[in-house]
Amino acid sequence: MNRNERFAPDKVARLEIRLAWATLEISADDVDQVQLIVSGTDADVDDLKVSLEGGTLSVEQPSYGLTPRIDLVRWMQIFVRLPRNWRGAVTASTIAGPLRAEGLEGSDLCLETVSGDLRTRNLTAIEAKLRTVTGHILSDGLQAERLGLRTISGSSQVDGIRSRTARFSSVSGSWQLGFAAPFQSLEGASVSGDVCVTAPMDAVHLISHGKSGRVILERMLQREDAPTVTLTEVAGQAVLIGSAQAEAASTGKAE
Repeated sequence: MNRNERFAPDKVARLEIRLAWATLEISADDVDQVQLIVSGTDADVDDLKVSLEGGTLSVEQPSYGLTPRIDLVRWMQIFVRLPRNWRGAVTASTIAGPLRAEGLEGSDLCLETVSGDLRTRNLTAIEAKLRTVTGHILSDGLQAERLGLRTISGSSQVDGIRSRTARFSSVSGSWQLGFAAPFQSLEGASVSGDVCVTAPMDAVHLISHGKSGRVILERMLQREDAPTVTLTEVAGQAVLIGSAQAEAASTGKAE
């Protein structure tokens, strides 16, 4: 079953999507309306709740859809296409389904999964947040004045970061962060996962907290008048790579 709905972009200031297991893709495209395209089994497509109230377009999949039944074949894909000049806020979350977003430009972007993988490309916002629990984060091209990254145990790679203020955290997950421009402040915390940060900078003011964790500077000086990096590394290792090495590392792109 297919379900297609269209909305005037000037009537949509915020997009809110909450899903259980469906696959979600959100992208900016050459369209003049906000388009919602849904494909799946008849019952699941019918159960999807869609409403537009007070400038908020809400899309919600009932959480009971997570209950497995071996006698049912279930699938659902949801595509949201936004006009390229749309600048609203986006909050999207899935529990078990994967989430992909590309080319979005808005005021606030918050993308979350529990166990599904989160993949993004070319996102721009005043404030952006990418969060998972066990899912992996793979991102290329992320620009935001304020950036928040969080995972519990997923491994994450975020390249092409342009952000004045960035924060990241994990428990056992690992981070690979590649900055395409200098930052003003970076704050991170990890319990047992390793962290690697590359940035086109030659100095930082490093403030390190931790027990057995190690923080290593490569091609980067420690200077009090430089941008601040505050790291809490309990048992893992964090490496900050600057200058030419950072520029070489930033050429690797997420797939």
